[in-house]
Amino acid sequence: MWIASEEGTACSNCGWVPQPKAVRIATTNDRLCEITGAARPDQHPDQFFGQALGWYRSRWPDRWAQKEKSGRWWAWQQTREALRLEREKPPGRYWSMAPAPPTAPVAGKLYSRLIAFARARRG
Repeated sequence: MWIASEEGTACSNCGWVPQPKAVRIATTNDRLCEITGAARPDQHPDQFFGQALGWYRSRWPDRWAQKEKSGRWWAWQQTREALRLEREKPPGRYWSMAPAPPTAPVAGKLYSRLIAFARARRG
């Protein structure tokens, strides 16, 4: 019995199996990181919010310098969405919290939301 595949046929008598062929994948030079879906549900909102602030500040330094409160509101909305929080307004301490360097999972989540937003605007 012969089994056909894209790489050729396999032999049921001797067990020879064709080796998969390499496939070329086009890439771009950009900051890439693994996106594993939703943020960890056990992550504390303070951690995610601080990292979202840090990501916003490094992504849009001019906006951060001009309208820091807008950046804090944006970070809160991202925190609410990622951790599925019901609270509408951020806790008062969030308005003075220091930005933290984002971890790869948090940066990946925020970057993926930015891509989704841009694609939705294109239609």
